[in-house]
Amino acid sequence: MLAPPNHGSCLAGTLKRHAVGRWILGPAGCELGTTANDLPQHLGPATFPLCVIAGDASLNPVFSRAAKEPNDGKVSVESAKLSGMSEFVVLHCSHTWLMWRAETMRHVLKFLQEG
Repeated sequence: MLAPPNHGSCLAGTLKRHAVGRWILGPAGCELGTTANDLPQHLGPATFPLCVIAGDASLNPVFSRAAKEPNDGKVSVESAKLSGMSEFVVLHCSHTWLMWRAETMRHVLKFLQEG
């Protein structure tokens, strides 16, 4: 999983409180908050080999201020973790560009090949 909001996103929670934010997020994005009623709070543990890769650098200081802990501008490092995951990697990268980084691709290939 690449930068997943497994425990929600503070940014989504903040944006969905406003009409323009709900329009930006759309119905699916509005479900990604951090309250007890939001979808991520109902995820169970991983029951299969799973690697989660999170980022800890933001390109947008306004978005990154929504989370008080290390984050990629949209999802905090802690929120990306999922119970039962086999491996957890943090790269110094933003949410938007994480999937395009050569380092991300190396981690994904290594996990797929070696577990």
